[in-house]
Amino acid sequence: MLRIGMTDTGDAGLQLEWISKMDHVQGAILLTRVLTPEFLEALAPFRNRVLVHVLCTGYGGTVLEPNIPAVVWTRGRYTTLVDALAASQTVLRLDPIIPTARGLAVAESVLEAFDKSPVQRVRYRCLPMLPSVVARFQSANLSDPYDGAAGPRPGQLLALGDLLARWEQRFQFESCAEPDGRALGCLSSKDAGPLGFDPAALADAAPVRPFCRCPANRLELLGRADTCGQGCLYCVAVPKNGRAATVPSPPPTPTEPLPVGPGSVIPAAPTATDGEPASETPYPRQLTLLG
Repeated sequence: MLRIGMTDTGDAGLQLEWISKMDHVQGAILLTRVLTPEFLEALAPFRNRVLVHVLCTGYGGTVLEPNIPAVVWTRGRYTTLVDALAASQTVLRLDPIIPTARGLAVAESVLEAFDKSPVQRVRYRCLPMLPSVVARFQSANLSDPYDGAAGPRPGQLLALGDLLARWEQRFQFESCAEPDGRALGCLSSKDAGPLGFDPAALADAAPVRPFCRCPANRLELLGRADTCGQGCLYCVAVPKNGRAATVPSPPPTPTEPLPVGPGSVIPAAPTATDGEPASETPYPRQLTLLG
């Protein structure tokens, strides 16, 4: 059977153990929020059979993502990623989107930042409010964007649809399992070209959550879900001790310091390749998610 590796349970940019497992798969979809030099160098031997999903939400450096680089840094590093691979082997992920008025404005700021980039595909996911996530939001004095529901309200999904419609002439939008007609699963025929496999080799779906269309070909490369240490409040991973983390440990330290915070930034002009913005508008560390 065709086997395609995934790194859903961690961050491939910081946790490089996926490298030793590449001999067991025909290709891999690597997810990362941090395009470290070590990660970019590690891609070289596999450049013809990897697809990199770059997660960038607009909340880097805020209370939601305290150890994640800001948008402008990720946008600058994306250019380096495309130099190492190709634009067709990269996907921008807005994961998660918080579909409130303020949250959609943050998501749109990310699209604006990448408007002049080579990004073609944009994958998105709405914030899942699992019990462990609800507890962390309460500890951080953040309001529940869904008022107690596990997922977005109908009006919020409509507002998200309006946002995507404004940008659909520029980007190709897709999701894994959102109930809006754009769900493709975590692995689909759309990935066949970049990863070099025959779409006919995809197995039947092996769903792991509602609306999931993920086929049985996927193989996790980072083991069971465990905290990567980045400290994101919305993390769904459970540490190896079996208890949901409330205060994740600091992330592994790459050889190059990461320019984190003071908050998300919106480039007011095209971003230089070194990631320095012409000007920036920070979002505060204490967020108001509703409104």
